[in-house]
Amino acid sequence: MGRPIDAMTASQTNVTSSRSAAAKVRGAGLLARIGGSRRIQRALPQWLKTLLWRLVDRGAVEANIWAAANPFANDPDESTYPARVDVRIGIVREVTHLHHHFIAACRDLGVPYRLVDILQPDWRSAIERSECDAFLVRPSVHRAHWKDLYDRRIRVMTEEMGKVVYPEPECLYFYESKRRVYQWLDEHGFVQPRTWIFDDRDAALALAGEADLPIVCKSDLGSSSSGVWIFRKRRKLLGHVRRSFAAGVARRGCDPRDRQRGCVIFQEYLPGIEEWRVMRIGDSYIGYQKLPIGQFHSGSLLWAWRCPPMEMFDTTRRITEAGGFTSLSVDFVRCQDGRTLVTELHAYVGTSWEPPISARAASNPMGIDQEAQNLGRYIYDDTNNDWVFQHGVFWLNNTCNLRVEALLKQLGAHIYPERPEVESPNGEIVTEPSKGHS
Repeated sequence: MGRPIDAMTASQTNVTSSRSAAAKVRGAGLLARIGGSRRIQRALPQWLKTLLWRLVDRGAVEANIWAAANPFANDPDESTYPARVDVRIGIVREVTHLHHHFIAACRDLGVPYRLVDILQPDWRSAIERSECDAFLVRPSVHRAHWKDLYDRRIRVMTEEMGKVVYPEPECLYFYESKRRVYQWLDEHGFVQPRTWIFDDRDAALALAGEADLPIVCKSDLGSSSSGVWIFRKRRKLLGHVRRSFAAGVARRGCDPRDRQRGCVIFQEYLPGIEEWRVMRIGDSYIGYQKLPIGQFHSGSLLWAWRCPPMEMFDTTRRITEAGGFTSLSVDFVRCQDGRTLVTELHAYVGTSWEPPISARAASNPMGIDQEAQNLGRYIYDDTNNDWVFQHGVFWLNNTCNLRVEALLKQLGAHIYPERPEVESPNGEIVTEPSKGHS
C-alpha cells in the first residue's frame, strides 16, 4: 500500500534494518568498512584495494560484509508471527543477502515466509519440504557462475517441479545479462542503441579495427557500469578485445578472478544523453531521472524525482505486456538528435524514498518539498486508456513490498480481516491471533 507524503516516515522495519546493519558493519573491521562503502571504495587507489584483497581470504571477508548488512541474518528461517494471508511464500536465499528485502516486505505485510537455499546439495528436497505456495527469487549476479547456477535451478523449479517463481522466469533469465536483453529487445522490435555482439575473436577484431571512435564495450554480466568501458584510442580497444578472448576481463570492483571471456559487446557511443528509468511492479509504474557521475549514469546512485516523458511509460507498458512481465525496470536514453532508445531491462533495481543530497541539489535547488509532489506512481486505466497518478511512497524495502503484493494477487491470496484488539487476562491490550500459516 502507498503512504501519503505528509505522513511519510520510515517503517519500523526499515529504521531497525538500517541501524542494525550499520552497527554490524562498524564492527566488521577495516575491510568491511571498505567493502560496505562506495564512497571509500572510490577514494582508495586501485593498487591499494588490490593489495588489501590479496592479504585476506576475499571470500570469507565478503561473506562477513554481506551478512553484516542483513538485519535478519541471525533470525529463524521462517516467520513466527500470525499470518494475514492464506498462503506461505518461499524466499530463496541470495548469496550477498539481498533477500533480506523480501523478509522485511513479508513482515510489513504479515505474509508468512520460509527461507530456502537452492545452492545446497539437497535443494530439491528442501523446496518440496518447504510447503510454500510460490517462491521469491533474486538470482545472485556478483559472480558469473552463481548467475548460471541460479538460471539452471530456476528452470528446474519451474519446468520440472512445477513451482511458481516470481518475478517471471524469463525476466530472471535475462536479469543482468546484456546480450540476452539486447537479443530480446531486437526480437520484439524495440529501438535500442546500435549494438554488435561477437562470439568470434577475428570478427570482433575486424570491427574494432574500423569502427568509429569513441565506442562503448560491455561485458555480458555486470551492473552499475562495472562492466562498461569507453574507448577513444584504437590500440586500447584492440587490446581489450584480445583480452576478452584470452585471459578474459574482470569487472571493476569485483573479484578479479571472476573473468568473462569468449564474448565482446560493442555499442554506439551516445554523447550528451539524458537517462531515465521507469519501473513496473504489479500494476504500479514508477519513474525518475538518472543523473551521471563523470561518464556514467549507471551506478552513480544519483537520481532526481522528475517525471519521465509519458511516452516512456507507454513503452514500458508495451515491453512488459509483450513479455508478460510484472516486475521489470526499463532504462531509456534521450539523445541529442531527439531519439529515445531503450538501453537496459532489469528484473531488480533499488531506490529509496528520498534522493541523495547531490541529486536534490541538481534537480531542485528549492529543496525536497517542491520535488515531493513528483513522488508517487502511475496506474494505467484500461477503461479510459489513460494514466492516473497516485501521490505517495510505494517502494518500501527496495520495492519488494510491491513485488510481494503482486505475487499475492497472482496467487489469488485471501487477506484476512484486520485482527481485532482484545484484552488479555493480565489486562494488556493485544492483537487477537489469526488463523492460517504462522
